[in-house]
Amino acid sequence: MKELTEVIEIIKELCTDKSIPKNVRSVLTDIEELLLDDHKEIAMKVDSASQMIGEISLDPNLSSFARTQIWELSSILEDLNGE
Repeated sequence: MKELTEVIEIIKELCTDKSIPKNVRSVLTDIEELLLDDHKEIAMKVDSASQMIGEISLDPNLSSFARTQIWELSSILEDLNGE
């Protein structure tokens, strides 16, 4: 899936950004592992990832750039969930 690959690439980019709080990078790493897990259905992975993204998007320590990237992830995941 093209969109899933795009999500994983964005997550990897964000995880290398040192301006993003460590706790957010940790959750992003968990989301990446979840999305790469072949033992779960895609719908379940996308739904769980969407919930996790929603939680970290509320982190008050995120820069506006990082928050925008996280909202982009959320939007892509919502599109995947709608399919």
